[in-house]
Amino acid sequence: MGPSLYPPPIGATQDTLEANFEDWSRLFSTPNQHADPTFQTPVATGRPGRDVGPPDRHTYPTDHVHAQRKRGRHGRGG
Repeated sequence: MGPSLYPPPIGATQDTLEANFEDWSRLFSTPNQHADPTFQTPVATGRPGRDVGPPDRHTYPTDHVHAQRKRGRHGRGG
């Protein structure tokens, strides 16, 4: 018979518990997940996967920039 789905007996050793857990986890894993490295989760590098550069120029309203430039080089009251 196959492994029991009931809890292990009270006298079970740690090795028996680990083996039962491996059998249980193997039941619910996808085929070849452990053998094929392409199924492994990629490690996060801290950077996004797509190219992220500075935003395109003039993608925001520029009216406020021109309003500040009209004051001149000396700032307020200059």
